Parts: sequence; structure tokens; C-alpha cells
Amino acid sequence: MPGRPMTPVQQYIHQITLPDDDGIEPKRRAKRHTRNKLAILAAYLPAFTKACNKAPQKYFIDALAGPGLYQFDDRITMGSTLIALKTEPPFSKVLAMEKNKKYADALKTRCSRIDQNRARVTSGDCNVALINFMANELNPRAPMLVFLDPEGFEVSWQTIIALSNFKSVGTKPELLIYFNAPAFRRFNVTTKHLWRMNVDAAMPNGSDWRSALKRCEQENTPIDRTMLDIYEEGLRQLGYLKVTSRPIGPQHPNASSRVYYYLVHASDFDPGTDKEPPMEWVFRRLWGAESDQVRLPNF
Repeated sequence: MPGRPMTPVQQYIHQITLPDDDGIEPKRRAKRHTRNKLAILAAYLPAFTKACNKAPQKYFIDALAGPGLYQFDDRITMGSTLIALKTEPPFSKVLAMEKNKKYADALKTRCSRIDQNRARVTSGDCNVALINFMANELNPRAPMLVFLDPEGFEVSWQTIIALSNFKSVGTKPELLIYFNAPAFRRFNVTTKHLWRMNVDAAMPNGSDWRSALKRCEQENTPIDRTMLDIYEEGLRQLGYLKVTSRPIGPQHPNASSRVYYYLVHASDFDPGTDKEPPMEWVFRRLWGAESDQVRLPNF
């Protein structure tokens, strides 16, 4: 008896799932929501490269790249850099930066098995070395997508500013950011200084997120949405004309209000009134135009 047809999200998960381990260590163990984040990326990258089909060069930059493979129970899934290398139409070049040298070395080996000519992998801190890495490798006039997937608040706002100013002509680099707004629920204004300082560095300059957090606690208003609004407004102040986001939560009937993270997309590209922006196409393709919250599939 044939099984039920896969949903679009499940199809992309199937696309990035490998039949076997490649024998290279290390891999990173991860939870289901990471696999779903990678499926979203696999859906968007072909839409991005198709939208840039007239450009002679187009780039993908993975700022926190990881080792290239993820272990989910008994399944192995490609990481973001490998997904980008296998995207069709192809990127002209794929840059990857990873702070952990063992992860970076493993990723470099994995990339070399796919396409050593288009891949550039280096070990480094994206807040210190990313802009110089890009300047040495990329044509600043070409369209580019920067993928930022921190576990918490590792990416400083100064890095976001530098990325927004990287191109002197044409559109800004597109940003695809996983923003961990729900993490704000796990602490309050009296949390340890180091944690607060990390958030201070990651949030927009002058946003005074701590006062906003305190008001949310006092007035019992949604913390997630308030922090996300602050972050999105910061991106708009940097000149990004179109900033969209979606809350992403579990596929569970009793978890309608739970959110794991937010997908934030920032672009100043105007496709014209008769064309649908690629990220909006992804939202519609995977979850339907009327869906506010992206459900994670049981797959």
C-alpha cells in the first residue's frame, strides 16, 4: 500500500538527506529543528540563483558553517555549505567560515569532494575575519546571499553593519538570519553580565533591548515579538527595504503558541510589481500564503 505523498517541506528534507555517512569526522549532532532549517535553505537557494540568472557571478557566504554534515538519530543531512554547492542553478563561488578548526578542516575535505574550484573554506571568527575573507574572494558588484545561523547571539551587530556596507554599488548583500528571539524568555534583566553583554553586542545599536524586555515583563506582553521588532527595525535602518520574518514552531496540535526561532530575510532588491520575491515564493510553496507560523514536519 503506497504511503501518503510527502509535503513540500518533507521533499526538501529528503533531498538533503544522504544515504550513507561519508566517513569524515567530525559531524555535528543536532535536533530536528536544525534539519528543518536546512530544508528551508534548500528551498530558497535555487530561487535566489534563478532570480540572479542574468548576473555573471553570484555568491553564497556561510558565516557559521559547521562541519558540513549533521547527524539526526539514524539519518545524515548535508549542512548549509554543501547544500549551496549542490544548488542548481549553481553559485559562482561558495564561501564558508567556521570558528572551530576541526569542523573547518572536515568541511574543507567534504567540499573538495563536491567542487574544489568553487568552494573556499577557512577557519575564523565571523565577527573578526568575515569581511576581509569576502573582500579577498568576491566581486563586490555581484549579487550575494549571506547565511547567518548562530546558536544564540554570536553574531555582533557590527558584523551586520559591515555586511550591509560591503557592496559599494548595486543592491546590498541579502541576509538570511535565524534569530533566536525565544531565548529572551529564558532570562530577565538580572541575568549574568556576560550573557547580557553578548546580547548587547548582537542587538541593534541604541536599541535598549533591556528596557524593552523589562517592560514586557512588567506588562506581560509578548517578549518574542518585541525583540524581533527591534531587530527588524535595526535592519531597516541599515537600508534594507524589505525585511520579512516567519516564526517557526513544532507540528503539534497542543503547541500552537510555541516558537523555536524566527527566520529573518533582509533584502533591498525590488523584483517589480509583476514578480513575486523569492522568499515569498518559498513561504507560499512550503506553507501556503495564509500560514503565519511555519510548522516543523514529522519526518
